[in-house]
Amino acid sequence: MKNALCITTALSVLFLCSCNRKPENTTGNAVQVDSSATVDITTESVQEIPENAQFVTFENGDTLWYALSEMTEGEFEEAHQQYNDKIERDTGAHPKTNGRLELKTTAGQPFVTQDVGQTDGDAYEHYEYVGFLPPVNQYVLIMTLYEDGAFLLIDRKTGQKRRLGDTPLLSPRNTWLATFDFGGYQTDPPYVMNLSVYKIAKGDLGEPMLLEFEIPGYCNFNTNCWKNDHTLALKMELGRENVYRRLRLY
Repeated sequence: MKNALCITTALSVLFLCSCNRKPENTTGNAVQVDSSATVDITTESVQEIPENAQFVTFENGDTLWYALSEMTEGEFEEAHQQYNDKIERDTGAHPKTNGRLELKTTAGQPFVTQDVGQTDGDAYEHYEYVGFLPPVNQYVLIMTLYEDGAFLLIDRKTGQKRRLGDTPLLSPRNTWLATFDFGGYQTDPPYVMNLSVYKIAKGDLGEPMLLEFEIPGYCNFNTNCWKNDHTLALKMELGRENVYRRLRLY
């Protein structure tokens, strides 16, 4: 059974951009850099958008800039040890009754799942409560299907469901929520990996911005983390060696 927890891939330098809210136009390199800047929370120093940064613009006018660069194993391990995904894990907080899981919402209508089938067969569905993510007011579940799997975020206020390819990664200052996923069923390299990024505003996740990466090897999603509030740390397996990259968002 192919569970979302076990999906593995790896990241390359070539970035291809798209969006589930069909992008207008537009991906590209930064040629003219204006005074736009962000703050690195580890140093509080102003970081201008570099000339090698790329961008994607979406139909609603939002533009996401990003840049990929190398990082050392030591930098990655330090980030991985310090990172806290902020999920309050309590698998027993919402016990199931006859395979039925019910989560209360402030809107009044509960969110309900129902386990179906045994351990195999196309109709198989199994849901496991993982915990709660307070900064964005979301329940976290794992959904396992016959040949697929995913994480689910359930809004405790409205009951809205969001399907994620892997563990939700919340940045240290709750600015971004990121999650990785396969770009469909693939058997031979180069592979495609998706990164969905939510820009958080007043605790609201809004709509995801989807970046699509072409990748030459494998990346274990479970090892990815945030280095600081604008930088993801990625570990990849290329042959018998590990390589490390930082993905900076602007």
